[in-house]
Amino acid sequence: MSVYCTNCGMYFEENVQVCPNCGTNLDELEFETKRKFIRVREMSFENAIIAFWEGYFNFQGRSRRREFWYAAICNWLIALAISILGAITIRQLASVMEFMFTAMVVLPNLAVAIRRMHDIGKSGFILLVSFIPVIGPIWLLILLARDSEKDANIYGESPKYYYE
Repeated sequence: MSVYCTNCGMYFEENVQVCPNCGTNLDELEFETKRKFIRVREMSFENAIIAFWEGYFNFQGRSRRREFWYAAICNWLIALAISILGAITIRQLASVMEFMFTAMVVLPNLAVAIRRMHDIGKSGFILLVSFIPVIGPIWLLILLARDSEKDANIYGESPKYYYE
């Protein structure tokens, strides 16, 4: 688990007493205010994929970048494998498999994207920005890549950060 220094924005190991970047004393900051140092919850690839599938119909709450991007990468790799399989075998079978896979992941992809917008403090309706020609998809990509809000917002507690 890592500690985040809100004074300089650097992550470091939790057993460090002084921030190696700015020299801020951990004990002094915790004495002054408990909200100066933030602990980061770790999320593995497997946990991100499990969270993606567990949130199949969940359009409430928040999702971390890792959950969103690991699921996107996993889904892209599966779609690529199905396409390659179709190129080497029967194309009609691959088309049916591609349709079934797409139908299976459309709702969880939408749900995790909405929760991802919630994590940065935006409404899920902001996903509609992707329909703006040229700039819309770029803007959405930038939003999807933003870090989580560290504090709780109207959509719930941060799934990434917590204070001790």
